[in-house]
Amino acid sequence: MHAVQHYGVDATGITLSENQATLARSEIQEAGLGERCRVAIRDYRTLKDGDNYDKISSIGMIEHVEPVTCRCTSPQRSAPRSRSGYS
Repeated sequence: MHAVQHYGVDATGITLSENQATLARSEIQEAGLGERCRVAIRDYRTLKDGDNYDKISSIGMIEHVEPVTCRCTSPQRSAPRSRSGYS
C-alpha cells in the first residue's frame, strides 16, 4: 500500500493465508486504493512465465526459499545478495 500511495505503482500482493488476504483487502478498500492495489491467495510457486512483473519484493518470506526456486529474469537486481541468496 505504501508504494501505491507514495509512488503511484500498481501492486499485487500474494499470500497463502485467507486471514491475511481478508485483512489486507479491507485495509486497501479503507484507504481507497482498490483500483491499483490487490491481494491474491496464491502460492508463489504457481507463477507462470506469462505472469509479468516489473519489480518483485518479498517481505518475511524469501529467506525461507532456496535460491534456485526463485527465477529472477531481470537483468538488474533491486537488492544485493545476502547469505540466503537474496535480501
